[in-house]
Formats: sequence, structure tokens, C-alpha cells
Amino acid sequence: MNRNMTLIHKQDDFGAKISMLFGGIEMMRLLVLLILLFGTTLILLGCASTSHYYKADNDKVHIYLTNPGAQKVLFLSSFDQFQPHEALKNNKGIWEITVPSGQEMKYFYIVDGKVFTPECDQTDKDDFGGRNCIYVPGQ
Repeated sequence: MNRNMTLIHKQDDFGAKISMLFGGIEMMRLLVLLILLFGTTLILLGCASTSHYYKADNDKVHIYLTNPGAQKVLFLSSFDQFQPHEALKNNKGIWEITVPSGQEMKYFYIVDGKVFTPECDQTDKDDFGGRNCIYVPGQ
């Protein structure tokens, strides 16, 4: 038996063992199932680790980003021509920034050097192919 035949034979043995192990499930279905499970797990982990909300307080709005794994979070908004402001992190991994609440503003974050726009009720496309969240007072 030449080398190529030996490799094919070993692959066939491996496939037969996998088929026996999973009760005859076709290899392609098994592969698709594993990919879907892995992808779903990654998506859920990403969604579970980051959330976003805000609370209005008289003339200020407190904006929160839950991201315990982040090392640095900057907040940028149209309120002051998108000047970066460093958010403060509490012991639960929630980042907070406080800004005046009297006017509508567009905003996004830079998390560990990467632009990040969380899921928001209202968004707007920016001039760079991305999107911004929109804060509207009273909503």
C-alpha cells in the first residue's frame, strides 16, 4: 500500500468511528450542528457581556455601558463635537458617563481602542459607514 492509500484508509477509519460514535448521524449534519452551536455560543457570550442603558436625572443624563472585560471606555457625542470623555468603571464592570440632558445628541463609544455602538432604540448613520446612537430627552 502506498502512502496515499494509507492516508485514505486512516481517514476512512476515523470517519467510521465518528459515525458509530454519533449513532449514524451524517458527517455533514454533525459538522453543521457543531458550527451552529459554536457560533451561537460566541454570539450569546458577546451579547451577555455588553449592555447599554441610560437614566435621566433633572438636567443630566447618566449613560451606562456594561462591559466588565473592557480596560478603557471613551464616550463621544455630538453634544461637544465628538470630543472623547473617559467613562468611569464601577466594581461591577459598568462604565458611566454623565452629560447634560437638555438636547438631542448622537453618540458612540471607543472601547479599548475600537469604535463600538451598542444596540439602541434610535440610531443614525454616520459619515464613515457606521452608526451612532441617538439620545432624545424625555424618551
